[in-house]
Amino acid sequence: MTAEVAPPASTDAPVAPMDVLRSRRYLGLLGLAAVLGVPISALAYGFLLLTAALQTWAFTSAPLALGYATPPLWWPLIPLGVAGLLVAPVIRYLPGHGGESPADGFHAGGFPAGRELGGIAAAALASIGLGVVVGPEAPLIALGGGLAVLAVRLARGGTCRPASPRWSRRPGASPP
Repeated sequence: MTAEVAPPASTDAPVAPMDVLRSRRYLGLLGLAAVLGVPISALAYGFLLLTAALQTWAFTSAPLALGYATPPLWWPLIPLGVAGLLVAPVIRYLPGHGGESPADGFHAGGFPAGRELGGIAAAALASIGLGVVVGPEAPLIALGGGLAVLAVRLARGGTCRPASPRWSRRPGASPP
């Protein structure tokens, strides 16, 4: 019994990598990345400064202002509880539900809609700034990607539907 081998998908000659790097389309993408990347990076830096200031206030300045010479051993329970009280309504009531759950793992291919960015930013600021979350990577990726998509959508003047099935409409479901 002989196995049949499928013909190659394309008979075109391979494209040289340097031709791709010099192409007009690639240079346009680099320009778009620079135009979007600089302000989004500045916003990310501001977000990190804000979370650092909130952490300093919550874990150092607040206990000192309340009269403690040094923060007591039990003090971290206070900011953690406040973070829970702030993040719970964000997850429950704001669009975006505070971003993807880390328990669900990473899901590539989708992006948050513009209206979801506020909820993601609020949950990230409270949870990172008050010590619940250690690293800001996932919220910064979601916020940066969402801002980039929002900027491109606004520049085109049209609508841009999310690509992920997680955000796609099910038959009979209300619009996202």
